[in-house]
Amino acid sequence: MPSLNEYLDAAKTAQGLSSDRQLNTMLGYKSNTISFFRTGKAFPSDEVMLKIAEMGKRDQTLALLDLNCWRTSEKSRSFYAKIREMVEKSALTAAAVAILAPSAFAGTAHEQVNISENPSIYYHFNSIVCACPD
Repeated sequence: MPSLNEYLDAAKTAQGLSSDRQLNTMLGYKSNTISFFRTGKAFPSDEVMLKIAEMGKRDQTLALLDLNCWRTSEKSRSFYAKIREMVEKSALTAAAVAILAPSAFAGTAHEQVNISENPSIYYHFNSIVCACPD
């Protein structure tokens, strides 16, 4: 799981910013709030975390899960980490199916695909589903 500093650095890099002060201003802060984020003295709100993730071209869903994991108690932290893993696995499976499905199901929209006539469809889909680590 990435750290808050990694999200902040990604936002700075993607936006072409050279300082935390510039990021601070871009997020609408007047004080040195980014410094508090970097040292763990404060955490961004959900809305600000979404903006940081968007600026850094990061997944906003995972960013919110990470934020809640960082600011929760130790007891709850493992649950957020498990939820994050499940979301990542689901996203990877969906992406792989989206990439392979068009080539596997090539043809017109009115054609039915028979797995027995095209066993590579089953192989590709089964490989994707089974390839995800537990």
